[in-house]
Amino acid sequence: MDETKIYRLGDEISFRQCTLSCENSISYGNCTNFGESERNWTTYYSCNQYGIHLHCTKHPEIEFSFKNSNLSGPLICPKCNKEIEIDSFNKIMKQCLRLLNIEEFKGAKLERVR
Repeated sequence: MDETKIYRLGDEISFRQCTLSCENSISYGNCTNFGESERNWTTYYSCNQYGIHLHCTKHPEIEFSFKNSNLSGPLICPKCNKEIEIDSFNKIMKQCLRLLNIEEFKGAKLERVR
């Protein structure tokens, strides 16, 4: 990733893809919720949020905190203390990935299969 982009999901929630979204790395980059694993005496980092990080749309530089540690419950903006109820992180993550796919598949060649 060359530059960090924050995408708007709605009036209250925006999101970004972290540097660990596509693969494990020896650096955690700009990921704020990563796990570690050891392979061949090297530490590798992977994102615990599938590479999707949710941000406050009002304060795009601020990443939401989860009220519960297991990626559930309301989102909380540490700057304005606003709580946003979400159904599930997985549902929001899939919405974010669909939006990212729009950019990825823009201009894709359409082929007919017989």
